Amino acid sequence: MDTPECPLPEVNAAELQMWETYWRKPQAEIWRENGMEIEVALHVRHLVESLAAGAASNARTLVRQQMDSLLLTHKAMQDAMIRIGDDQLTDAPAPVSKRPSARDRRLAAVPDATA
Repeated sequence: MDTPECPLPEVNAAELQMWETYWRKPQAEIWRENGMEIEVALHVRHLVESLAAGAASNARTLVRQQMDSLLLTHKAMQDAMIRIGDDQLTDAPAPVSKRPSARDRRLAAVPDATA
């Protein structure tokens, strides 16, 4: 799919490059469906600003929060039950192995070591 036009005014080269990179991510399908161009653009701008020398630590905190909101972290994708693989998005949770109940477990006789 085509990269949408960045909605922010006065986009610099670093922001534009990051914008293009982000819209190639699998999460971009979710952003497109939900009309999240402004959220992605603000994140890109804040990310570029946070990477500059002398950037405040709260700028990096904001970027991390935005990454979670945009499903760019493993934990955020896990929490949303989204798995990316084989170039497809799926909302099916990973299978969970069932632990046997106490009733299903059996005691095994252990031979007496003193005999």
